[in-house]
Amino acid sequence: MKKPKNAVYMKQDNRKNILNIIHGKQISRADLARKTGLTRASISGIVDDLINQGIVIETGVKESASGRKPVKLGMNIDYLYALGVNIRYDHCLVGLSDINGTVIEEERLDFSELKNSDEGIEKIVVSLKRIIAGNVREQKVLGIGISSPGPVDIYGGVILNPPRLELWQGAPVVAKLKQEFAFPIFLDRDAVAATLVEKNYGKGRKYKNFIQIEITNNGIGCGIVIDNKIYRGVDGFGGEFGHMSIDLNGKQCRCGNVGCIESFASIEAIMESLEDACPEVKSWQDIVIKSKDDDAFVDIIRREARYLGVGIVNVMNLFELEAVILSGEVVFEPYLLITELRQFINQRSITRTIKTIDVLVSEKDYNQHSVSSATTVLEKFFSGELMDF
Repeated sequence: MKKPKNAVYMKQDNRKNILNIIHGKQISRADLARKTGLTRASISGIVDDLINQGIVIETGVKESASGRKPVKLGMNIDYLYALGVNIRYDHCLVGLSDINGTVIEEERLDFSELKNSDEGIEKIVVSLKRIIAGNVREQKVLGIGISSPGPVDIYGGVILNPPRLELWQGAPVVAKLKQEFAFPIFLDRDAVAATLVEKNYGKGRKYKNFIQIEITNNGIGCGIVIDNKIYRGVDGFGGEFGHMSIDLNGKQCRCGNVGCIESFASIEAIMESLEDACPEVKSWQDIVIKSKDDDAFVDIIRREARYLGVGIVNVMNLFELEAVILSGEVVFEPYLLITELRQFINQRSITRTIKTIDVLVSEKDYNQHSVSSATTVLEKFFSGELMDF
């Protein structure tokens, strides 16, 4: 007798939930039952199916108070792999990651003398084929994830018009790679890709609702997670934190609007403001080092916290998120910046008298390697989009 659809969907949801719990950690069947609320019999049935499929393996034992040693479960890291392509203005990172997001191999391609995007894609194809041939059978490749600075058309697979990526404007990167590979291929903004890594492997694992803000020499990007899912908006352009306008009479941003946060708080904007008075200052790291002996640079860090804080408070008041996670260049010795930012946000958010918003620093700059791009594929696997469990 055919099972009702709702029972089938419920089983699929339970399997996805169990996989997401096992993902990145080791856990016993009993702990799975406690976390999911499912019966031990249901857990055993689903886990046995996953073991038979080769997705999950029994990895060892765990001491318990009663002296028993329940078997622990973990992901089979050899089950599937994902390829990542991280396109930057002067280089590209191409790599292979296992199902736990560990980079198996990575190659840096020099794009400093690139003539056009087709030439870049040719280099990417050669690199991908070499990495696959040297590491894994094609049948084990789940897909290819591509990331680049935004804006990008995630549904059409086209890089639109990111600043400093003039050669890539309008490049149909997904269509081009599909001419060479039969795998599923996806394109996303680099900041969103970094947020997915934070969500799955970093400090974001603790939260179902948070914003990850990445501040680099290229600008300010972000990803917003609501109910454990990336918020994208209608056509995938949602979450452009750097282009929130905070000054109606501010200077024109390169996006065409005026008074954007990025025109005040990006590393590039700060360096421009110091160009004449302090030509020796070339990076955020230089600012932090100088702030130890010069109050003028302490003021720069405090001003950065205020600019970021205004935008973050607006986001918090709209979405009521639990946490802010910062990444990028500004996480170098971030004590002063984080202290000022935490104080600003928790003094001004609408929930200030009810609860505290966590302000954290990412443990790694995930956007500096290909795992962020590969995670766009792994995320679709664990959400069930790429495979019918």
